[in-house]
Amino acid sequence: MQPHVLVIGDEPGIWDVARSALGREGYRLSRALSLDALTRLRQDQPDLAILDSALEHPSALEVAAEAQRCAVPVLLTTDDRELDAELVVLDLPFLRRPFPERELLERSRALIAERARRVGLVRSSMQQMRARIDELHSVIEQLRHTMARRLAATQDRGGYDFRADAMLREALDYWLRKRGERPMPRRSDIDPAELPFWLLPHVEFVDVVENGRRFRHRLVGTAIVGAFGTELTGKYADQGLSGAELEFAHTVYRAVCDSGKAAFAQSAHSTVKGAPLTARRVLMPLAEDGQAVSMIFSAATFALAVPAQPGAGQPASHFEIVG
Repeated sequence: MQPHVLVIGDEPGIWDVARSALGREGYRLSRALSLDALTRLRQDQPDLAILDSALEHPSALEVAAEAQRCAVPVLLTTDDRELDAELVVLDLPFLRRPFPERELLERSRALIAERARRVGLVRSSMQQMRARIDELHSVIEQLRHTMARRLAATQDRGGYDFRADAMLREALDYWLRKRGERPMPRRSDIDPAELPFWLLPHVEFVDVVENGRRFRHRLVGTAIVGAFGTELTGKYADQGLSGAELEFAHTVYRAVCDSGKAAFAQSAHSTVKGAPLTARRVLMPLAEDGQAVSMIFSAATFALAVPAQPGAGQPASHFEIVG
């Protein structure tokens, strides 16, 4: 398709010259008066705009600025020598009238060719960028599969090292410092303000009630609430869980109470939207009298569950006393 040249001017002279110089070379020509100039530039997106510098409403410089915003090259025609310096400063190509038709044709060809070169560079850059994005997506997908296989392999070898989890390790280390030489710390020893800000959303306090027959969530961090998809603070465990999940939670809580020691637990869980998660917790006993556990301090992290592998050596839900 031949290049499209939009000639903008209220006087017919520039239109006649452009039609004579460019029309016979096969260029597609259209004309716009000053009042239509801005609209036509935006709508037509020509390959070149030839402007009469005598435009007033809007001015030629206003139209040229709009053309540049539309990535349309501009060639001004002028007989005002006082305007030359301003056009040079603004880096706007111009021809001083009168000029030979051959010069108009050559300058138009050069500007259109430069625009085509720039458009080609942009398209090439976009294609390269899309190729790189596709390559990056491929690398990310490969990495995701690799991490999933490694996690599955770790589980198959017989266990997940919870101490490698920064959240759980930080919580356990804090509890151990507060315990000191005692069997376990008191609730008053645990100050949430001393915990790292990034750990707080993962922390939970569970009351031991009715001599360990029931357990109530006293305080639940926002990360845990987000994973379960429901507010748990103030609820008993048997109000938020049921079936195998409730049975496992009670088993772990009672093991912590009976042993007076910290425990690590891992269990399968589904969000309210049905996404399979693996929940990992470190649960640490607190006792006001130093003997009977009255509260459990815990931290939890969650990860997308990896499908079980044949012959896996570790069940989806298990716990162990860790100290």
